[in-house]
Amino acid sequence: MGADKALLLLGGESAVERVVRICRAGGVAGVTVVRSRGAAPLPDGLAAESVLSEGSDMVESVRAGVRALPPECRAVLVFPVDHAMVAEATVSALLAALHRGAAVALPVSEGRPGHPIGLSRAVACEVNGDIVTLRDVVGRDPVRIVAVPVTDAWIHRDLDTPEDLAAARAEIG
Repeated sequence: MGADKALLLLGGESAVERVVRICRAGGVAGVTVVRSRGAAPLPDGLAAESVLSEGSDMVESVRAGVRALPPECRAVLVFPVDHAMVAEATVSALLAALHRGAAVALPVSEGRPGHPIGLSRAVACEVNGDIVTLRDVVGRDPVRIVAVPVTDAWIHRDLDTPEDLAAARAEIG
């Protein structure tokens, strides 16, 4: 994309502000944003905690987020900022699956899984083991995966190109 995806503007707010707002509206109690060391500052007033990751890989970001989990946290959503157009209803559906005891909750639309991914705390903590990718955690035991049907095409779409950004902005209006 050539720019910090977290700071891309979508309808008057940055992508990270949108993700935090959607998470809060969908029922997430606490939000932690993981940033790479040296990344630009987050917007002032962001209703989220912020932690630094030493690496830029998703699994490194998840490790940093897991280390920052408060003791009372029972589940997490791994929500890549480049999926900022995901709907509030998708977040709510994933949280509901986690509250019902899902170890891994994957949103599925049109027969394909997408993002964000819901993980029980125990599963999220597996990233601190011998895991190379987040896919390793999710695929470690397929029996524990709960597919969560959603009607949200944005679970498959991210903000990787100027065309993706234009499509997102067009949908917002």
